[in-house]
Amino acid sequence: MTCNFGAFPESGHGAPHSSQIGYAGDIGPPFFNTHWSSHKCQKLRNDRDSLGHPVLNKVLFLFALISRPALPHVLETGLDDLNRQSLLSAARLVAPGTMDGDTESAPQVAESHGSTGWCEGSEPGLEVQLSHTDAAPKGCRAEGSSRATWCSLALETFELPPNVELEAMPLFPHWRLPLKLGAALLAATFLYTLLREVVHPSISKGWRDLYKIPVLVVNKALPWSSITLLALVYLPGQVAALLQLHRGTKYSRFPSWLERWLSVRKQLGLLSFFLATLHALYSLCYPMRRSYRYKLLNWAYQQVQQNKADAWVEDDVWRMEIYVSLGILGLAVLTTVAISSVPSIRSALSWREFQCIQRSLGYSALLLCTAHALVYGWKKWVESRSYVWYTPPSFVLASALPMAVLLGRAALLLPCLKRRLARIRQGEDVSSRVHRPGRV
Repeated sequence: MTCNFGAFPESGHGAPHSSQIGYAGDIGPPFFNTHWSSHKCQKLRNDRDSLGHPVLNKVLFLFALISRPALPHVLETGLDDLNRQSLLSAARLVAPGTMDGDTESAPQVAESHGSTGWCEGSEPGLEVQLSHTDAAPKGCRAEGSSRATWCSLALETFELPPNVELEAMPLFPHWRLPLKLGAALLAATFLYTLLREVVHPSISKGWRDLYKIPVLVVNKALPWSSITLLALVYLPGQVAALLQLHRGTKYSRFPSWLERWLSVRKQLGLLSFFLATLHALYSLCYPMRRSYRYKLLNWAYQQVQQNKADAWVEDDVWRMEIYVSLGILGLAVLTTVAISSVPSIRSALSWREFQCIQRSLGYSALLLCTAHALVYGWKKWVESRSYVWYTPPSFVLASALPMAVLLGRAALLLPCLKRRLARIRQGEDVSSRVHRPGRV
């Protein structure tokens, strides 16, 4: 069946117009083989006749390109030069790789002599014949007297280009180790918090605190994992500096595990920023929870029962104000560091500017986040009730590794170590020792 929606009137079956376009034959993958009904063809033809031809010609052709099940069968449309340009533009829209200047993947238009035919089967995509004559079988060219224009449209290359081997394109190779590490950290911190916040109260006091799992438990696991990942971003650099100080040269290779660790620091930092953002969003949702409103009513009732006119607690007020402020500042600085990792932003910065942001602001963000965790704990460090089942509070474990990294950074800033490390990184070999004869 042939369906005509041309911008020009049909010329009749005996004398077809030479500038009309036709799809014919059974081409493309099997899931494209859906025939157009005669009712839909007639409807589009009537719509064509009721609107302006030049504009509708482009709209109908774009509709045909977007309507993927209809692609294997033909839009028979009269094309002038302007509409041929619209055809090529539509091909570029459907196949994103076919941009101007990309001569390898752009739709190829070829002139050939013959009444019918299709472009070679080796060409990627579906083949579109720019003539009104009937189509020959796919993959062949017929010789004839009439002049036909051929256009190869890579219509399915967006879904799966035929010349791409999926085995040669691994999926996110640089993100595999960071994602596994982040998932393991989240699982471990979640289970530890679940044990302290839900399991222990349920066993010892008979409470049913399962409602804490979606928000409270998750919101304690997120910052713990985030600050740990941020500490793991800067820890390998310190390990590498210690190795250089020990060896006295920068020309010896690092161990393979350290090289791998150094190569995924960007991914670890972005994961840390992502988890910190989630922690901020979860914290903003605290007053929205129904359980929080019930607890607020209970606190008000207890205050009335105890005949207290003022429930102000100075320590709690200062603790809340300080650790919230530190958390906001830490997230703001961490956002700056994460934005500087975007390739377009990074290319606009000099090497010195980039190093200043990544190193100085990065350590500042780690310091602010660690202070945020420590102030959150406040006096809980020394309270015996905070050690459930002889397990330390989560903020104690969360701040341990960041504090170790910050102390290591402070040690490397000592003048004796800083000068020696600077000479090594400038290429000097300080491991050699010149022993003068006659000296003991």
